Amino acid sequence: MAHYVDGFVVPVPIDKVDAYRSMADAAGKIWLEYGALQFVECIADDVKPGELTSFPRSVQLKEGETVVFSWIVYESREQRDAVNAKVMEDSRLKSMMENGEPPFDPKRMFFGGFRTLVELSKASLFFECLKPRSHIDMYIAMNRFKIVPGAEADFEHLWTNRDTHLKEVPGFVEFHLLKGPTRDDHVLYSSHTIWTNHAAFEQWTQSDAFRAAHRNAGGETRQLYLGHPEFEGFEVIQTVK
Repeated sequence: MAHYVDGFVVPVPIDKVDAYRSMADAAGKIWLEYGALQFVECIADDVKPGELTSFPRSVQLKEGETVVFSWIVYESREQRDAVNAKVMEDSRLKSMMENGEPPFDPKRMFFGGFRTLVELSKASLFFECLKPRSHIDMYIAMNRFKIVPGAEADFEHLWTNRDTHLKEVPGFVEFHLLKGPTRDDHVLYSSHTIWTNHAAFEQWTQSDAFRAAHRNAGGETRQLYLGHPEFEGFEVIQTVK
């Protein structure tokens, strides 16, 4: 599935970078609110002046300035046009545009819209995660825990303060800790982890991150549990949003 990307190259005075960041952060939230999939602002780091053309030359960069390269991702050009129409009418953005001089030179910035030609990602299938969930071959891993009545606070503290080592794992999407009904002899909890696919989950279970996350499992915490956790894995058949 192709996407549509608006790209921007902007000259920004170095002493106004903080003001530009604040403006971009506020503006980006408005774009995302109206349906943009991603909003990114990048400041020059390893950017050479070049002999014929370059980022600095493209905006006629002056002394005391740096270059910002940014992009906004949309589902399609049609969606881009609809989102931008709403953004331009938003009173918050109008207020930003009318509130004195902008922290950049709009006369030397340039921008354009592009259809994606190739979309690849090594880590977590970046553009796949931008698609509606019905387009992802998702896998959901769940563990059910029966917690001894009265030990709920200790269990929740244990889980919410541990280092899951998940955020950098390829294929990881999101994690939830769920609390269920109370029975006579236990309180039901469940861990709910979403992966891009079953293979990503299996690779994680064989990784150093998995071993690190489960290094302290059991031991002194066993008195919290009534029996062993019960694992359940699910392939996603349908998603409705």
